[in-house]
Amino acid sequence: MSAIGEKISDYTGKVTSATMTAAGSVINAEGDAGSFGTYVYTVTFGPAVDVAGETGPLTGRVQDFRPDGSMVPQVVTGVWRKSGHHQWEVKAINMAVDGNRFFFVETWDLATRSLAGTIYALEEETERSKATSVIGGKITDYTGKVTTTTVAEAGVVPNVEADVGPFGTVHYTETFGPAGDAAGETGPVTLRGQCFLADGGTLPFTGAGTWRKSGHHQWRVKSINLAADGQRVFVVEEWDLATRSTQGTVYALD
Repeated sequence: MSAIGEKISDYTGKVTSATMTAAGSVINAEGDAGSFGTYVYTVTFGPAVDVAGETGPLTGRVQDFRPDGSMVPQVVTGVWRKSGHHQWEVKAINMAVDGNRFFFVETWDLATRSLAGTIYALEEETERSKATSVIGGKITDYTGKVTTTTVAEAGVVPNVEADVGPFGTVHYTETFGPAGDAAGETGPVTLRGQCFLADGGTLPFTGAGTWRKSGHHQWRVKSINLAADGQRVFVVEEWDLATRSTQGTVYALD
């Protein structure tokens, strides 16, 4: 399974305001995103999950003002990591209201109140083998089985057990949220799980990303997962609810 696609555009921006809240640092920004036009952007840098305080979750919303006069909202989920003095590196998955999905790599510098980033495709039909240059090498393949499925207001919620190589036996719950596009073929996912490591330890993690219909009763998921010790990975999964099975690949994100 492929991971991410070709580069679409570079972009720059400036921070217009910053608010400190219990949820984290909430930053407003605006800038020029090349073929995507201009944008306004609100992002929340959540509290660090590791002891060193150097990495944590990120959520946000973007409004693109396209050159053709259209406006395209996007939802952002990902992770931040400290990368220098007053600097954060961000890697995130963005899902637009029209169903398009993107992978973003950003550098934020709060001392200069600026940001710069690159947009990559996240769709299979345009993908090329560039995972090692943008996100990192493959860590492991895995297979899993769906043990139960709950249909809730938040979406379809399967529980899974899987053998994930160096991460040991993994139990996780994934929520497939309602479709965000008119065709009903793509939407958000969130997940929470626990790794039962070979050395007897446990490692909780959370994640977020997007799903896209890929066949009869099949979904392809691309997500960014963040463990309690600060490890970050990019995961590509194929779900088949008819056979109650999953298979996936874990990539490094560092």
